Amino acid sequence: MPDALSYYPILNPSTWDSHGEAFSRKLLQSNFPLVPWVAYGEDRGDRINYLTRWAAEEQKVSYEQMDEKSLSNLAQRPEQPEWQMNEPALGKASHKVILRVGDDLTASSILDPAILQKAQDMLGCDMILVGIPHRFMMLACGEGEAILVAPVVHSIYEEARRESHAHLSPYLFCARDGELIGVAALKRQQETKGPGKHKHEKDEDEGEDEEKDEDEEGEKDEDEDEEKDEDEEGEEGFEDEDEEGEEGFEDEDEEGEKDEDEDEEVVVTWPRPTPFLIQDEGQGTLVLCLSCESFPELLRAAEYELEAYVPVLGELEGFDGPICVEVDARSLPEEARFPQLYETLSSEFTKAVREAGVTAPNANPVTITFRLSSLGPDAKSIP
Repeated sequence: MPDALSYYPILNPSTWDSHGEAFSRKLLQSNFPLVPWVAYGEDRGDRINYLTRWAAEEQKVSYEQMDEKSLSNLAQRPEQPEWQMNEPALGKASHKVILRVGDDLTASSILDPAILQKAQDMLGCDMILVGIPHRFMMLACGEGEAILVAPVVHSIYEEARRESHAHLSPYLFCARDGELIGVAALKRQQETKGPGKHKHEKDEDEGEDEEKDEDEEGEKDEDEDEEKDEDEEGEEGFEDEDEEGEEGFEDEDEEGEKDEDEDEEVVVTWPRPTPFLIQDEGQGTLVLCLSCESFPELLRAAEYELEAYVPVLGELEGFDGPICVEVDARSLPEEARFPQLYETLSSEFTKAVREAGVTAPNANPVTITFRLSSLGPDAKSIP
C-alpha cells in the first residue's frame, strides 16, 4: 500500500482529463453531468502527484482505505477554516447561510462526515445543501434557503471557470447526518406552465407597462418607417384603439379573465422553488420547498408547482415515485401551522395524481407528502 499518510482527497471538475489515469471516483453516483471527481494526491506546492490506477491495483488499495486515510490527513491539518454564520435578508425573513473559506483543500471537506454534521447542527435542519463552486470555498444552507444560495453558487462557479481558478461544480449537494445523499440540480419546469407574474420582481401595473412597451417596440421593428408615417399623418384612431384594447385587457385581468385559460393567469406571488432529487431511504425522491405567507397562497403554489412537473415525472431519471413538499413554517401565520392540515393535503394531492395515472419511470405510483419544516417553539399541534 502507498504511504497513505501523505495523501489528501483532491477534488477536480467533471471535465478533468486525467480521471482515467488517476485512481479516482465521482463525488456522488449521479446522472448529473457536473459532479466533481475525487482523486488522492500529494500536494507538492507547485504540483500534485496523484495516485494512479495501476499503482492502486498493484498495491491492492481500495477507495474505502484511501478515503479513511486521506480524510484523516485532511482533518489533522493545522489552521483549518471554521464554518462562519451569515444571515442575509430575503424578503421579510432572514436566512441562515454558513461559509468556509481557506486553501485549495477546503472544498475537499465535503467528504468529511464531521464537517457536514457540524454544518447541519449549526443550521438546525433535517437536511442541508452544500455548495463547492471552487476548491477554496464551501457554502451550506437549509432547504428553504436554496432559492438564495443556488444562484450565488452558480455565479461563483462560472467566474472561477472563466478564470480557470480551480472551479468544481455549480450544484448544491444534499446531505443528511454527515452523508451526501443527492444533487440539487433539477431544472425548473417553467416552460410547462404559463410564466405567471412575479410580485417579487415587479408589480402588475409595471409589468403591463413593460408589455405595452415591448409590443410597441416589436411593431416598430417590423416596419418602423410605416409606423412613423402613420403617426405623422395623425393615425390617432390606431393609438386610441390600442389603448382601449389594453384597457380592456386590464379590465378582463381584474375580473380574472374567466373566459380564457385560467392556468395562464396565475399570479406567482411566492419564490419559485429550486427542486432537488435525493436518495431518501433508498428511493429517488423529488423535493420542492415552498415559502408562502398564507395557507391559500400555499395551496395555489403547491398546485402550480406540482402541475408543472407532472408532464415530466414519467421521464425523470432517478425518480422513484415519492414527492416531498417542504413547507417553511416560519413564513406562515400561526393558524396555518397545524401538522394535521398537511396530512390532509398529502392525502388529497396523492389521490389526485393516482386518479390521473401519474407514475415514475419505474412504473411506481406517485405519492405526495407535505411536511412542515423549520418548526419553531410557536408551532402548534392539534391535541
